[in-house]
Amino acid sequence: MLDVAFADEKAINLFDVKRAVDTLTMHVLAAGIFGQDLDFNGGRQRVAAHNRKSLEVTQRWILQQLLWIILFGNLKIPAFLRTFLPSTIREVLETKEDYQRYMAEFAEELQYNDDKTKSATNLITTIIQSNDKAREDKLVATGRRMYLTDHELYANLFILNMAGFETTATTLGFTIPYLAAYPAVQRWLVEEIDSVTKERNSNLYDEVFPQLTRMMAVMYETLRLRGALQHSFKVNPENQTLELSDRELVIPGNTYFGVNAASLSRDPQYWGPDSEAWRPSRWIEQDSDTGKESLKDAPEGTIFVPWTVGPRVCPGKKFSQVEFTGTILTILSRHRLEAQAVSEAMHVLPIDPHQRIKSRHDAFAL
Repeated sequence: MLDVAFADEKAINLFDVKRAVDTLTMHVLAAGIFGQDLDFNGGRQRVAAHNRKSLEVTQRWILQQLLWIILFGNLKIPAFLRTFLPSTIREVLETKEDYQRYMAEFAEELQYNDDKTKSATNLITTIIQSNDKAREDKLVATGRRMYLTDHELYANLFILNMAGFETTATTLGFTIPYLAAYPAVQRWLVEEIDSVTKERNSNLYDEVFPQLTRMMAVMYETLRLRGALQHSFKVNPENQTLELSDRELVIPGNTYFGVNAASLSRDPQYWGPDSEAWRPSRWIEQDSDTGKESLKDAPEGTIFVPWTVGPRVCPGKKFSQVEFTGTILTILSRHRLEAQAVSEAMHVLPIDPHQRIKSRHDAFAL
């Protein structure tokens, strides 16, 4: 990713970082959901037949104009009448159709694969195989069908793609500048990475991921301050009584209410006087006997639910944690992040494996 994103050694800023992590997360989703192993340098720039935009441009446009998609995406307007529509609404309809065609293309590639017995190696294969089996068996429970129609299948692909793209990209987009701005934290994290990956030929998930406690602390702290889910809105189906310190409060049924996670995660009453500071070590506790580090829970009295909780917990929670870990681990295994004053020249110094360098600490400047 870094070799391609910063190949020209041009001056980089936060917009460059955001574009790079956006593209990265799109590629991770293409591999994890659809099993598409694409070339990072333009693999998603291909414009399929009958489409107007590449998949990357289509996804990016939908995400940036999501409100327009929600408001006008379901309009049923014949093509010959669209010339009379405002250009924005016309682009909404055309972009949505492009996206649906890409989703259908990926799904059909898997759905009609000759080898139906092949084990699933990506999410959509698992969904399609399970859905096909349920459709063949005509599974019904409590009078309702237990399989997805094609339209529902594509809708779920859309949700998985959109939800898995922006959330992780945003977290990475904040974490990289944070690490550059806090060199002591960066060294602290690198210390763990070096310890865990030392003398390993590969970064196997089951050997490495569970041991990266500080990595999760870095992710948690970024999510605490810059989480994608800043507000959560719910409706209680029936009367609910809340036990407060001095009284009981009854919330009538069918009340629409919201939880301000952004405020709760910064309240100094729970997080201390440095609640506005990015300090990942606040999530670490150390066993006094063994010295082993582990993640702490959020302080009692507040909430920390970046993936929500309960039966509606985000199904991509572990996926996002692994993606975040793999990205930051790879960057810090090869590069160092350094924040420079805006007035100074800002360069990327990629490691060239064919050249001698004194230390990998000379690797990356932000």
